[in-house]
Amino acid sequence: MYKQLRLIFTFIMSLAILTLLISGCGKQGSRYGNNPPTIAITSFEGYSADNPYSDSTAITSFQQKIYWHATDTDGIVTGYAYRILDSLGVPISTARNDFIDTDGSVTPSNVLEKFGAGWVLHYKSGADQSIPLNNPEAKRTIWTKQKYATINFIAADSLGNPLVTVSQFEVICIDNRGAICEHLAYRKFKSTSAKPSCYLSTTRGDPAGAQVGTGIKLDFKLEDYDPYLQAAAWYYEFQVCKCDKNTNQPIQPIDPRWYSTKNLPDISKYKLTKHTTPNLSSDYDAAGNQLTYTRVIARVYDLAGVKSDCDTIKFIVKEGFHPKTLIYLQRTYAVGSNHFVESSDETTPEIWPYTVVGNKNLYATHFFKDIAGDYTVVQSENLKVWIRWGWHGEYAKVSTVGSSTNYDFSEDNPYNKKVDMLLDEDTNQNYYSEITHFDLRLDGAPYNYPPLADSIITDPNTGLRWLRVPVHSSLGQTVVLSNLSANTAANPYHTFEVRAVDLQDEPDPTPAVFNFKVVPAVPQASKSGVLIIDDDTNHPQYSPAAIVDSLWMSYFNGTGITPSVIHYTDLSTYDNRKLALSDIEAYKLVIFHSERLDQASNLDCENDCINIYLKQGGNLLVTLTGKSKQTVDNYFIKGYSTLNQYFGIPYRNCPAITGSITSLNQPYFIGATGQTAGAITFNNIPLRLPGFNNFVNSRNGLYSVTYFTFAEAENPNLKFIYTFNCKQPNTDSYSPSQSDYNQLNNKPVGIRKVNPKVAHTVDNWTKDSKCYMLGFPLSYMDTEQVKAFIAKVLADVM
Repeated sequence: MYKQLRLIFTFIMSLAILTLLISGCGKQGSRYGNNPPTIAITSFEGYSADNPYSDSTAITSFQQKIYWHATDTDGIVTGYAYRILDSLGVPISTARNDFIDTDGSVTPSNVLEKFGAGWVLHYKSGADQSIPLNNPEAKRTIWTKQKYATINFIAADSLGNPLVTVSQFEVICIDNRGAICEHLAYRKFKSTSAKPSCYLSTTRGDPAGAQVGTGIKLDFKLEDYDPYLQAAAWYYEFQVCKCDKNTNQPIQPIDPRWYSTKNLPDISKYKLTKHTTPNLSSDYDAAGNQLTYTRVIARVYDLAGVKSDCDTIKFIVKEGFHPKTLIYLQRTYAVGSNHFVESSDETTPEIWPYTVVGNKNLYATHFFKDIAGDYTVVQSENLKVWIRWGWHGEYAKVSTVGSSTNYDFSEDNPYNKKVDMLLDEDTNQNYYSEITHFDLRLDGAPYNYPPLADSIITDPNTGLRWLRVPVHSSLGQTVVLSNLSANTAANPYHTFEVRAVDLQDEPDPTPAVFNFKVVPAVPQASKSGVLIIDDDTNHPQYSPAAIVDSLWMSYFNGTGITPSVIHYTDLSTYDNRKLALSDIEAYKLVIFHSERLDQASNLDCENDCINIYLKQGGNLLVTLTGKSKQTVDNYFIKGYSTLNQYFGIPYRNCPAITGSITSLNQPYFIGATGQTAGAITFNNIPLRLPGFNNFVNSRNGLYSVTYFTFAEAENPNLKFIYTFNCKQPNTDSYSPSQSDYNQLNNKPVGIRKVNPKVAHTVDNWTKDSKCYMLGFPLSYMDTEQVKAFIAKVLADVM
């Protein structure tokens, strides 16, 4: 019984397995069937038909965007292949489908057996697309995942003349198990195209018979007349020949070859140099006599293969041109805790960078120019320097007179119009070339830029090594320098060098050089001595230089201090300012005196420097006249906060800040009355009579004084230290009226403000500056009393 049951069970299991084998448990493996996919063309622009295999007899545009759709009943469609056939059924390449598998070396055997070769080639996923598809080394395939293709059907005969043509587009598909469709989908197209026009120039304009260098770039343009299509070229062709200067005839048989741009990354450009094929050679003999000129003939093929008529340009090739490199000082600046401005100038053509210190934006500004004429910045941990450069001819002032355009390159201003011409350094002549690279050096070595570390070149003439960077790279025309060391006596400058390289591979033989100093910062504790900045121009009546200089030096007799002196008139102006922070930062006290009675002070022009000096903990004494009322007002008009922050002058509408007397008929000031400020009681300072100014002597009073019109209580750290001692009414012929006396007498003419210590968030310094401002000139006052006043100031700040 047991054996019978076992036999029955075995028979049932065998029958079940056999049934499964016969019916199949899935469709994997080659022993089971696979339904091939099917494909149909769904639509194309310009014509549609219900029958996907119908032929079109209408003439349509040569450019068609053709869509298809494929299905697979037992899998998925993984790829498509398409080709274009001419009227004889021969596969052909077309514009933007330039490469086809003519010999079938890339096409799978099952496709070859069923449909043949000639399918358009595509890159495989991840392939290096810098290798052309016609190169056997390229990773290529006939399959694409596209579900449409833009086809430019040929509409020209073998000579490129316009022709109505009939072409056929075919498409097949493949599924995930390698099966291809039983039938291909196709459409026939009857196409035509208008004849295009070709225009030839260089990238820097048409030389029109002028001289060019041995490196230019041809610039081709197409004008097409096919409706509804964007004008586009398939490729351009050109020839180069030499023509006799006198007869205009070719001096040798014209090379029958046409050089094509077809496989170039940019088909509208072609570089010609001494080393290209074809090449440029000089039209002059060794003695400098012109014998020939160069002629270039060009034509274009549109996307339908229709050829244009030719266009021609002429020029004279001359050797010896080279570029002139420029460092744009207008766009060279720095920012750091010791080099900044506190507000962004909205009138500048660009937005300058900034750094943040103590929750305050500090904006970049130009370098200072010191007393020696050197560009300087003062070092800080966060210092950054921007240097910008270019070439002569990059920017111009452009004007139009009638139909002509004029270019003024004299300024080389990077805020003028960018025109990208290239002028020869020696002759100022446009030689129709381009800048391709810049060579860079910093402090006697190639500029260190790791991404281009392999781009170091050695000049064969000088042996110097440079970093060569492409003009359009991220480092092409600017660097940002940081971590700059402070300069020393042994190495007084940082030196940045740059030279332009043009299409001739010709570098500028005289590189542009920017020397600048990074000066060590002087902490408050290390400041010492006194600096006098003499803001007065020499005048025998108002400010005789020899007398004023002697007086100011005498004020320090017996103090043990011999002040340094800077005459403002001796300084050169750069960026509308003359003082450099590096020239004043080492001094414990800076005195800025503007005491010529008929001239305003330049103090507001030096706000950038003075503001940073005070932030470092410096001390400042300013003496003014009545002409300097506008100077004080200018601080607020220009948005400067220095007088408010460090002198305590309130920030409000300018007329309410100061008043002044400035007329010869107002010689009312006869002295400054001292006040008590904290622990200091300031001495009276009477007017010195007689003095060097005959007008003051004859009127027995000073007629140019600035006074302050705000209240002392408006700032707790500010004290009035001197008041206006006004001449009494009816004293002499130049006495004030009672009303004038009441208005002027005891008006504040001197202030002192103590600025408490504030921790500096970057360099860990402390600030404790004291600022004085007098609205009257000390050189007009009693010498001994001025000396007593100076002694009190020295005791206060030194």
